[in-house]
Amino acid sequence: MLGTGFLRHIYRNTVHRGVISWAELLLSLASETGCDLSDDIKCASQGLVGYWESLCFQVAHQQRIQASMAENLLRNKIQEFLGIECEEFFLQCEPGACEQIWQRRDRFLSLGFRNILNYNFDRTLSFTKDSTPPRIEPSNTNSLVGRKYKSAKLHGMPPGNVWHPHGDLGAKGTILLGIRQYGLQISELEKSRVKFKSEESEDKHYDEDEWYKVAVNAPLVLLGLGLSPDEWDIWWFLTNRTRNHSKLEPRQEPRLYRLVAINDADSNAVDWLNIGQHRIIDLCADSWDEAWERFYECFS
Repeated sequence: MLGTGFLRHIYRNTVHRGVISWAELLLSLASETGCDLSDDIKCASQGLVGYWESLCFQVAHQQRIQASMAENLLRNKIQEFLGIECEEFFLQCEPGACEQIWQRRDRFLSLGFRNILNYNFDRTLSFTKDSTPPRIEPSNTNSLVGRKYKSAKLHGMPPGNVWHPHGDLGAKGTILLGIRQYGLQISELEKSRVKFKSEESEDKHYDEDEWYKVAVNAPLVLLGLGLSPDEWDIWWFLTNRTRNHSKLEPRQEPRLYRLVAINDADSNAVDWLNIGQHRIIDLCADSWDEAWERFYECFS
């Protein structure tokens, strides 16, 4: 399960604003739409999801439109901004810097993960490198709980599945952000859960048409995923995954790993992840550079 921290690892030492700085992105949106987030930013506990809700309210109020229409307008603007940012980045990127990005990307893919839940809108894991800007193959599924792409092909390795539960840049209208969107996603996930439970007793091989089926009983690794308390759909999934294993002995449960940098405040802020019997196994290091090296050492 990948969050923004994964993109910081892949794109480190670059200026790709579109995949690294959510705060900067929302401030740019506020400026473009004539909104003011200064009071919201002073409230440090509100977080990015709170900033998003404030933007939706302000745009709806200014334009005298429904909040849902304002939210859709902002979702389209995010998609447009990130798409332009990604294209311009690769057009301007020095060849040496691009090669380092691909090396870090391919190092991760070479670990051979069969299914990757990418909570970023960016599609770096699926880019082909033979064009500038990079291109991507079309999605081969459009599930209600996330589109699926194939990862980039590496020599001698079959591509894995890259799922985008919160939407992606290449599919208009799929981006999910904010308390309302996360809440609505839970109802779709519940449909997946009910379908999964109806098939579970049959001991069958699940078709990889929805990520819930393949992730609920699989070992998971959380990489750069901040797990804000507002991301209700992710917490809902992790909670139901744990509940599904309640009859098992601890040694029988599929593992749940989390990469942690001890000197990072965001990592320490989610220590309460262990509440609710999730039984996290932390892979700790003093810095993120060391943490990533430990990750590759453990999973290579």
